[in-house]
Amino acid sequence: MKNISDDQKVKFYDKLIDSYVSPSFGALPKKEVEILVLKLLIEAGVFGEKLDTYTLSRELCIPVSKAKSLYYEYQLRNSEYNPNQIIELLKNAQIILIDKKAVIQIGVDSIFIKNQLEALIKELNDYPDYSFNKDILKFNVETYINIINKLSNEDHIKEIEKEILSAVKLMTQDQSYIPKTRTELFDLFLVEVIKATGNEFGKTVIDLTFGYLDGGIRFVSEIIKNHIK
Repeated sequence: MKNISDDQKVKFYDKLIDSYVSPSFGALPKKEVEILVLKLLIEAGVFGEKLDTYTLSRELCIPVSKAKSLYYEYQLRNSEYNPNQIIELLKNAQIILIDKKAVIQIGVDSIFIKNQLEALIKELNDYPDYSFNKDILKFNVETYINIINKLSNEDHIKEIEKEILSAVKLMTQDQSYIPKTRTELFDLFLVEVIKATGNEFGKTVIDLTFGYLDGGIRFVSEIIKNHIK
């Protein structure tokens, strides 16, 4: 664990004692004590800025399964829904081909965020697919478009769509191409990117926010530069 200052140690001790003796000494169940200590450790910053269950497992010397459960309990009590957490997942999404169609898969370590994403997908009239791995969620391009539509704004989507259409025409060398739907356009774009990597049957990692969090769409041009040889 990272070192914490003397001031942080004093605050940690004071908060721990105050909570442990309320409503009476030893009244807190073991699980509640664990969640309390975890909360105070996180507040003290001992795990650094980016926290996940594997970090907790390693730092606390507990099984990953327990770290995941403990962290979930902590998040339920201390975290609020934040769409940016889902957008962050899309920044490291993997694209695979199934029956010549692009399929998006995301590794979701946090149960708390996984539940948020599942709820959003079901709200969009689709169901998450956890085939082969319960920590890897799969969904189709149409669902992805619906997620982006919900988390972003139409002007931004149209800007991305314009850039992707230009990219598709370049990648397919078909300047006359006109997509029937937005889903068709994005699907073709992702399929062409996978082909361009020479990894048609493998996995390609793409930032599917297309620069949304950074206020731009430079990522489309970066894909062309990095993947089109």
